[in-house]
Amino acid sequence: MLKNQELILRMSLHQRVRLITSAKPDENCAVENYEFPVFHLYSNPSVKSADKFATFFPADKALAATWNPELIKNVYECTGNEAKANKEYAYFNISDCARREAISEDGFITSEFLKQKVQGVASSGAFVNFDDFPATDSETVLNETVRTIRDGALAGNKVNSLRVYSADDAEELPKKYALKGLLFGVAAHKCDVAKYISRGCTLVFTDGETAEGLEDYIVELTEKYAKTKEQFDGGAITLAEFDSLIRSGEIVDAEAVNAACDRMISLLLALKERGASSVEEQLTRAGKVVHDPLFNEVYHDKLAYRAAQQSVVLIKNNDGVLPLKKDTPIAVIGEYATNNDYRITNKNSPTSLHRPFDEINKYRNINAVGYAHGYSANEIRRLDLIETALNLCDDAKYALVYLCAGKGATAIPAGQTELLDALSRKGVKIIAVVSAERAIDLSFADKCEAVLFSYNAGQGCAQAVFDIITGEISPSGKLVDTFYRDYATAAPAEGVPDYCTAGASNVLYPFGYGLSFAEFEYKNLKLTESGASCTVTNKGKIDAYCTVQMYVRRAGANTTLSHRMLRGFCKVLVKKGESVKAEIPFNDDTFAVYDANNKRVFMQGGKYEISFCDNADTVLLKGERDFKERIFANRHKSEPVAFPQNGVVGFTDTELDKAIRREKKKLSFGFRLFVALMLTLYYDAMGVGLLVTNVIADKTLLIYIVIGALLFAGNVLAIVYIVVIAKRRKLQN
Repeated sequence: MLKNQELILRMSLHQRVRLITSAKPDENCAVENYEFPVFHLYSNPSVKSADKFATFFPADKALAATWNPELIKNVYECTGNEAKANKEYAYFNISDCARREAISEDGFITSEFLKQKVQGVASSGAFVNFDDFPATDSETVLNETVRTIRDGALAGNKVNSLRVYSADDAEELPKKYALKGLLFGVAAHKCDVAKYISRGCTLVFTDGETAEGLEDYIVELTEKYAKTKEQFDGGAITLAEFDSLIRSGEIVDAEAVNAACDRMISLLLALKERGASSVEEQLTRAGKVVHDPLFNEVYHDKLAYRAAQQSVVLIKNNDGVLPLKKDTPIAVIGEYATNNDYRITNKNSPTSLHRPFDEINKYRNINAVGYAHGYSANEIRRLDLIETALNLCDDAKYALVYLCAGKGATAIPAGQTELLDALSRKGVKIIAVVSAERAIDLSFADKCEAVLFSYNAGQGCAQAVFDIITGEISPSGKLVDTFYRDYATAAPAEGVPDYCTAGASNVLYPFGYGLSFAEFEYKNLKLTESGASCTVTNKGKIDAYCTVQMYVRRAGANTTLSHRMLRGFCKVLVKKGESVKAEIPFNDDTFAVYDANNKRVFMQGGKYEISFCDNADTVLLKGERDFKERIFANRHKSEPVAFPQNGVVGFTDTELDKAIRREKKKLSFGFRLFVALMLTLYYDAMGVGLLVTNVIADKTLLIYIVIGALLFAGNVLAIVYIVVIAKRRKLQN
């Protein structure tokens, strides 16, 4: 029975179809005369409300640069609570399209990040959709990177819905992952909408052309279904023919439409319940601006700060200039240090905005001699600002210069470059603090004594930078991209990370790169069937995090593992003078690759080189181990999405399919064998009884022959029956 039957039956069939379809790419459709709410699928719904306060956590790339899965999960649990508090009907959207998610060039890092993001959002109780649209035709990418992302995100039934782009996936993926959530579909043609509804989809997204006349079309198909059902009931068509018409989208059961409506209404009610009132946190205000907090802003601010600390990457540190000695005079330069426009990229107001210009006064070990703008946004040749900055440096040993690349930019603006050139010509010792959305041109690092880089590290970045500069903490961020000398000549290859094909002469800073104030020693590499481990000793003078990166390679392989590729990592805190055992377990994804020739996911047998590295280019420990070949027969083999051009798809059961279904309906082989043997023994006992007892008084030769023949025939029939059910046994498995 439908949960919302009374409401559904009040709606016309056209209105029901409208409720479960939408011509907008990421949101459901409103229905006239009914106050059904509209939800929107966002990567982060918490930052989509202009009149609300939100924590500016580090951007996804910055979080990935922490190389700390548990921290990523915690951040997204808090982000989920903020989404529930700030956005009505908040719905997160995560995809297996690595380009869209833009986490890292490396598929392993991307899959691990998205896995933690799903788990974090799910822990908050916020809703999350997984979008299965990898947007690639490469079979290798589909069956390695995309498969790994999908396996991680869908494991454990954490997602509330799965959006697919083919009717086949609408059937296959829920079975493969035992999904309990809802199904959304994306239809290229009207008949696709019918297929999705028949396969249990709750909401079908279409384009404008497909949406035109869609309601009339589906209503007409429900009428055809009723007539076809009468033909089937009357024996005019077979079950296979009836089923084929449903599967090909030529007819639609009105009850399937009603069931989709019921699920849709239940979803909207559930989203409503997951609003601000469902946030189970102490409501505290973090900033100075008076407002009513909707979540624990103080805790979230501290978490953003902790995440920023681990996300900042120390790119360069000539002669150990950092950390600065106490009371070293420095000039603070850069409009980025004071102008909030460089940091506020969301619609919301930050719960607590920590500007470098303000935060520096809290660090007594820093002797700031003054501040100068040095440049102005969207302007060049501001010689007046540059001159002021140069004069300020006369009283300082170092210039702490704040730089910021624009949205999507691959280089800092020309005005900032002009400032650096002028400082360098004067011989000023520069400590650059650089922020960007992505990998950028860092060739200007040659002009600097030290460089700190962050991928937009959020509202805690200013404090994190000063913690590093003063030596309160050691930097532990690691790059998640390859930084080139010349991006124009970089030639990435599809299917493998950039670091696999980047020419050494063009790599400025490799993937996984990041300096520390500590000195780590790696030793005692051990390789077993289940994992790899080593001992990490901190020989430095400060407690520090060490990120151990495990790369795998199989020499001579005709797969992607012919390259040395990241297949595991762990981040451990090592106190000064102490040692820690770093362990990285192996799993199915450690050695799994796609064999394009045989269309299979497998682990190639042979000798593997396993390396513990500081980054993609620096191997610290290396060993080899032999592994046997393994076929992952239960792995889902992904195919490029191809929308059928015609309406009919071959879904009709084969004779083998029908036979299997018939056998599965019968009693099990073991039970039938037991019954056959018992009946045969009983039959034989009765026959022998007739021969040896006095039930038949006068036994003639003819009676003995007849009873003997019956016993022989009965046993032959029993043997034939047992042989037949034994042969058909495999159909039940």
